[in-house]
Amino acid sequence: MRFKRLFKNKLLYLCIICTILFSIYLLTSNNNDTTLPTFSPTVNNSVINEDLDGNGSKDALYIKTDDKNYLIQINLNGENSLSLNPSKDFSTLGEHKSYWPMRITIADISRNNTKELFTQSSIGENPLQTIFIFKNGSYENVFSKENNILGLIDNSNNKTPKIISGKFSSGYMDLHSYIVSNNSLKEFPYVYKKNYIGDSIICDFINLIQSFPYDSLEIPNYFSPTLNDNSITYIYTVANNNLNYIFQDCFFKDITYDEKGLPKDVSWTLNFKGINPNDPSKIRNFTFDIILTRLDDSFDYKITSLDLSC
Repeated sequence: MRFKRLFKNKLLYLCIICTILFSIYLLTSNNNDTTLPTFSPTVNNSVINEDLDGNGSKDALYIKTDDKNYLIQINLNGENSLSLNPSKDFSTLGEHKSYWPMRITIADISRNNTKELFTQSSIGENPLQTIFIFKNGSYENVFSKENNILGLIDNSNNKTPKIISGKFSSGYMDLHSYIVSNNSLKEFPYVYKKNYIGDSIICDFINLIQSFPYDSLEIPNYFSPTLNDNSITYIYTVANNNLNYIFQDCFFKDITYDEKGLPKDVSWTLNFKGINPNDPSKIRNFTFDIILTRLDDSFDYKITSLDLSC
């Protein structure tokens, strides 16, 4: 089913979605993994309270900023203080920009009752992705690359959890799979079915947003006919607000499974920067939260939920 509507009241729709800048929020899955998709760079100290080392007590992870960079410190059991350090290839965990906020994901991918840490940020205008594994009482930086895609799959079923990392470039995704084994990150050479996590749909969606602005838009058929009117309004608003959009990075995870343990619903959070063509120094962050639902065994997905914050 295809929808075709003309955007008629630009000012009204802009007011609906542009009343906030950023907010701090936590998302918790069934196995108590925690995601901090965005937090306000104007807050000097943000904190996540989570049992990181598996001893049953809450630890504190502090996110700070100096004039330019993000800094992360962990207090284990209120006593042992640790810092997350950048790799030798990069001088920072990420540069502090209002239009490109850091994202932190905490998950027990190793299933050894200690949590791995994943950060997504930027250096210059390039994405920066880092993975930390808890070893010998501290966190070791085991992966740092200028990748813009990060995901977790099989984290809530009876299969071995995998980390997916890769790049979106020239309209396509190049993805690689990893597992945590013996406190080390190892590439996992497994060939997934085409569109296994809805990545083909997400590529089309990124290409769509980067093609804006449009004065008139036909909604693609990978949007579910059951998608609510507010979600459709968001797309028309973004299409018509006279900004140029550039994809920054994204995070995804499978959230429900079928009887075979294959992903049924997959959540994606995608960040874009919107640039005013009349004043390129005016840049804003746009974050889409999307749920893809697989319709059949052929891995045909539809967008069944879409929210926007900016």
